[in-house]
Amino acid sequence: MSNSPTNTIRILLVDDHWSVMEGLEKLINGERPLMEVVGQASTPEDAVQKARELRPDLVLLDIDLGVDQQGKDISGVNLLPELLREGAAQVLMLTGIRDPEKQTQCIRNGARGVVNKLEKGATILTAIEKVHGGKRWHSEVDEVIMEAALHEKKGGTESEGGEIKVTPKEREVIAFVTTSENLQLTNEQLAGLMNMSRHTLKNHFTSIHDKLDTKNRYDLFLYVTKHGLPPSD
Repeated sequence: MSNSPTNTIRILLVDDHWSVMEGLEKLINGERPLMEVVGQASTPEDAVQKARELRPDLVLLDIDLGVDQQGKDISGVNLLPELLREGAAQVLMLTGIRDPEKQTQCIRNGARGVVNKLEKGATILTAIEKVHGGKRWHSEVDEVIMEAALHEKKGGTESEGGEIKVTPKEREVIAFVTTSENLQLTNEQLAGLMNMSRHTLKNHFTSIHDKLDTKNRYDLFLYVTKHGLPPSD
């Protein structure tokens, strides 16, 4: 990686696991003067305060921040907008799992991308550079998910839901193809798992997209996330 930047990328780390932050700090500070960690936070309150005080160029924010004293999950996704209001220039989300639904929520809430903690260090550093440079970061598998989320965020056409009905088989198809584990499968793989031909699956998709005003499977995923499964005839 280049070591002759004009400005150092100032980074705030937000994660509930200090061991993870220590590893990231060592990785990032090893790239000085290109980038450096200027602060760390393990709770939403601390993260907001440090974003306000430090005004970092980029925040690396964990999607899941553990649980509170009442045992409720603390969501980095919900924290994201407040961090942006309090001085964070850009936010890049961290995750340990692939969850398309949470990724779309991140984009809707203002994140510039999502990077997996299990990626190689060089990949995480590249993601930081890309986001700081004004680009979005996501894997090839997630690309269409991100674009669909951005389309919705910018006011793209959405189906209203509620009155629209699909056939029982179409509802079954929608339920199957929009689960997190199946979203990244090809149409051929989906057809095989559903014991139907690709042609039959394609016909179902054509009818479904026409009824729900969706354009592709990822657009359909966003529809189900927002409206739930449509009723069947």
